[in-house]
Amino acid sequence: MGKRKLTVLFAPGYYVGAIMSSIGMAEVLRDSGGHRCVFAVTDDWKSRLEAIGFEVKVVGEKVDGKGMQENNVEELTKNGTLSQLTPMEKLVANIEFFYNCFIMAEKETDPYVKTIIADTKPDIIISDNLITLPSIVTSGIPWIFSWSNSPLSLDFGINDERLPPSALGLPTNSEKKVKEKYRKLVNEAKAKLWYKHRDRVIANGCPVLQEFQLWTPSPFANIYMTPKELDYTDIRPLPDTFHGFDCYKRSGNLDDLDAFELPQKLSNKSGKLIYLSLGSMGSGNVELMKKLVAILAKSKHRFIVSKGVKHNEYELADNMWGEKSVPQIKVLPLIDLMLTHGGNNTVTETMYFGKPMIVLPLFFDQYDNAQRVTEKGFGVRLDPYECSEQQLLESIENLTVLFAPLSFVGPMMSSIGMAEVLRDSGHRCVFAVTNDWIARLESMGFETKLAEKPVNVSTTKKCVVDSANSNANDLLKMGGLDNISPFQKVVNSFEFVFNVFIKGEEETDPYLKLIISDLKPDVIISDHIVNLSSIVNSAIPWIFSWSNSPLSLDYGYEDNSLPPSFLALKEFQIFTPSPFANLYLTPKELDYTDIRPLPDTFHRFDYYKRSGNLDTFELPEKLKNKSGKLIYLSLGSMGGGNVELMKRLVAILAKSNHRFIVSKGIHHNEYDLPGNMWGDRTVPQIKVLPICDLVITHGGNNTVTETMYFGKPMIVLPIVCDQYDNAQRVMEKGFGVRLDPYDCSEQQLLQSIENVLNDKTIAENCKKASKRIQSEKSIEKLVKLVENLAK
Repeated sequence: MGKRKLTVLFAPGYYVGAIMSSIGMAEVLRDSGGHRCVFAVTDDWKSRLEAIGFEVKVVGEKVDGKGMQENNVEELTKNGTLSQLTPMEKLVANIEFFYNCFIMAEKETDPYVKTIIADTKPDIIISDNLITLPSIVTSGIPWIFSWSNSPLSLDFGINDERLPPSALGLPTNSEKKVKEKYRKLVNEAKAKLWYKHRDRVIANGCPVLQEFQLWTPSPFANIYMTPKELDYTDIRPLPDTFHGFDCYKRSGNLDDLDAFELPQKLSNKSGKLIYLSLGSMGSGNVELMKKLVAILAKSKHRFIVSKGVKHNEYELADNMWGEKSVPQIKVLPLIDLMLTHGGNNTVTETMYFGKPMIVLPLFFDQYDNAQRVTEKGFGVRLDPYECSEQQLLESIENLTVLFAPLSFVGPMMSSIGMAEVLRDSGHRCVFAVTNDWIARLESMGFETKLAEKPVNVSTTKKCVVDSANSNANDLLKMGGLDNISPFQKVVNSFEFVFNVFIKGEEETDPYLKLIISDLKPDVIISDHIVNLSSIVNSAIPWIFSWSNSPLSLDYGYEDNSLPPSFLALKEFQIFTPSPFANLYLTPKELDYTDIRPLPDTFHRFDYYKRSGNLDTFELPEKLKNKSGKLIYLSLGSMGGGNVELMKRLVAILAKSNHRFIVSKGIHHNEYDLPGNMWGDRTVPQIKVLPICDLVITHGGNNTVTETMYFGKPMIVLPIVCDQYDNAQRVMEKGFGVRLDPYDCSEQQLLQSIENVLNDKTIAENCKKASKRIQSEKSIEKLVKLVENLAK
């Protein structure tokens, strides 16, 4: 017996966003499920919906004259929504307008919907309205509440104080007192009319509203639209009846009525192709459209412009083409950049096609979408009224930078530090990485592209071992964590290192080639041990980044004036420097350029310190209540894998009169810490370093540079690779001491702690270096370097 065909009634609000979202859903139900989809809409939508094959039941009387878009623009112009007011002022100004819409919906729309339900006898009703319609709720038919606005504005129906109030564009991580302040102001503005609205809703048979809420969630299902990357469920989980969808993207069949081909006027010009749309209502501000057009006329790029309902009231420049409305679904795949008001349909459709955005929010949830797009690294937010000519034109020139780091913790963390700086300057940063880094990077707001075979989602947790585990296990197998000499470890590592090269060339490179072809980045930054042909042969400026000790630049740049680094390869080079730029990471105080100057294409940075914005840390009570200096012990993501070594160090440090924070590593469950210590598998290093007095470290390059940034002395216990070189350099330059982690005695380690803590010369060196590093901010030069390369 075949699957039952359902009748689904769509009852959207009478604004473009809600109807376009409903069209996207209806197309899927009709085309994939074979279901009958019927629309209850006003007369001005009848012909358009019938043209793409949907049944229509008309709500209200036929009205000659202005259409819905014209009426909406007129109303928003009257109440100041399209003028230069603050988000809060606009929200307050709209309260009366919204409540009048509710009254109209209840008095004028609802009787028609009730008749349509009785006549159509739908199996399911999908309502995309700002309020709960009594005819739907009391129909006895399963109904779905659909929300086509920003998911932050779900607080119109379910409040959650973990997030800021919607429609204001506040940062997601706003302080509690800021969120409380604005929530109180919003509720005070609502209170003037809300109680009357609540009483009407109850009188019409609808469920009781929670205080200051506009609608009640459906007991059957509630759906909303936002890409996972922009959602808030990591902060505010939703009930099981709520279902998020990446998009309700229309097929574009409606646009086929006016097929789109890039006009000759633009196809004959050079420059990137950019689409400007302030939406069906925002474009009604003619003076604002004129301002933007005048600025963009000075750009070297080409523009497609959705001119809006007042399209006859202004002209476009020579580098532009536009109409009253533009077939957005047909245009988005062609463009390089989207300039948008931040309406939810436009944001989700732009994300679907993978295009970066400059968001110019005008009102309501557009502010929240603009803020979220910026926070999550998919574009920038500008004030459409206040932004200067220079700001807008420079924002357009922002670049797409592809990071292709080796899947080791060190290169990844260095790349994140660089990407944060570039992103904060407005550039789009995309990471080509393995499965186990996707979630971590996306939680930090970066786009990711998978540079290996996809893993079945249902078995990901079982099959994917995170990088720290994998790297540590590899080192254990080859003896890299054993008590053998540095030279013996070098010999043992040859096969492992060359297997990494083979994997990069045979497995990673083909994926990377496809990513580069699809993304078309302006600049590529590679932190790999070897040159990947997909990058070198891409014809795109590429930067070779080296996140190891600068001594080990002898991997690709030999100089006999220095001793060989941890691999001692000499003439057997592994990489070729980039002809464009080569970056390496070390504070000036630890560099070797006084002995071995480097070519002009090499650029040193004091640090790639990550912001650590996602990390939170408060000193545990266990340590707060004890005396003694605060010392941080970490052997890194890989060194911590040697459980016996960690146990040995912990046993010695248990006899110290100081307090210790311990990064325990992947085998954290295999040993306990004594009373003067607290630790976890991983510790938020960027938050811990400012509060500690001494760092006991393996000497990894990121840890050394971050410790120098915060001006802390070190005891370096090198285990493998460039850690030996860093340990030696830290000691030579007077920033700490070097000890053998396997052979140092209890007395040596405990005495070294006291010596370093009380060494005034080391303390002064650390303080002086930290002050220079933080004042010079060398990492900021990365932005100009990348921008110049893209030219």
